[in-house]
This record gives sequence, C-alpha cells and structure tokens, in this order.
Amino acid sequence: MSLSLGSSCVAISHKIFDCARRNKSKIVSDHPLAEMLRRHYSNSIYVCHILESSVLSAVESRKPFGILTTGPYWKEPLTEATRRIIPDNTHELFLGVWCSGVAVLQLGLDGHDHDRQIERCAVEMVKEGAQIIVLGCAGTA
Repeated sequence: MSLSLGSSCVAISHKIFDCARRNKSKIVSDHPLAEMLRRHYSNSIYVCHILESSVLSAVESRKPFGILTTGPYWKEPLTEATRRIIPDNTHELFLGVWCSGVAVLQLGLDGHDHDRQIERCAVEMVKEGAQIIVLGCAGTA
C-alpha cells in the first residue's frame, strides 16, 4: 500500500508527542491504519490513534481516569487496548470502562432519554474516583 500524505494531515500536540516518544514501546493501537502509518513513517513521525492520544493525555495529568463508551460490547476491547497503551507504572490511574447502555446509532435521536443515561454514567464514574473522563466512542463527543 502506498501512502501519500501531506505534512498538514498529521497534527500531534507537543505533550502527546513527548509522551509517545518516551513510551514508544507501549504505543500500540488496535486500528490497522495507525499501525500502517507507523510502519510507513518509521521513526520520522509519531502516529497516535485517537484512543492513544486521549489516554496518554489522561496519564500525563497523573489523575485517575475512566473511559465512557456506549454499549457493553466495547468494554473488553477498550480495557485491553488501554492496558497496552499506558506505561506500566501508571496502571493504577486507569479505573476502567463504563458503558452507558446507549447504542451508538441511538445517539442524538429525538424523544429519547439518552443524554440523561450518559450523564448518569459519567456521574457514577466521578463517584468511583474518575477525575478525567475519556470518551470511548466518537458518537459520544
């Protein structure tokens, strides 16, 4: 596969860049495109998957964090991916993955109480000690 990306296509914050550089052996993504870009660009740039950048930002804050996602299907994959991403000495910061019970295709539908379900889930996360909530689904953004 040949990749032709302009330099303007890759934007990584300095904090994420530094964290990724320091923990390169732990930067792993389940998305195949991220790994293809890493191989293609080798050591010239760092490629962070959206989950990686969010999780690494949370880790860098040194505050407890959790991931809020939609359905229970995502709990195990997000937990496993996060455990691979974070440096070994920071595992205690990751409190887990909470599922709102709202299917991604239901988000934004009128006449439903989905926002309230997601809010209740976020409140539960805070009660459990989360100081940072990482959105584990683009639909919840």
